[in-house]
Amino acid sequence: MSDFDLSPSELEIEHAFEMLLPKIQQLLSIHYERHYKNLPVPEIRVTKGPKYWKLISCSHPRHGASRSVYAFIRREDGAILRPASWSTPELRVKNPVRGYVTDDHCIQWFNSTGVRYASY
Repeated sequence: MSDFDLSPSELEIEHAFEMLLPKIQQLLSIHYERHYKNLPVPEIRVTKGPKYWKLISCSHPRHGASRSVYAFIRREDGAILRPASWSTPELRVKNPVRGYVTDDHCIQWFNSTGVRYASY
């Protein structure tokens, strides 16, 4: 048996996270172009905390108004988590992790309002 650690490194997780952000912004742009042509497209901003990256959706970026938490990404392993409140992810459910930023198609876990609910 080999003792290789196949989990992604911190650099790989951070790179995958940085590659995900433009995809989320594009998803929002497409959605708003189709459904809300008269509204500005929300801008996704990132706050880096000790355990999580918090993705914040700003509906009026120039005025700083109408902000909401879009998602949390756990920095340790790149887990995609739904927000429970402004400051914490939802961890008290059966399966809080929706996917990982290192997954090939991780954008599938997002929609125009944030992280999708798990479908069992």
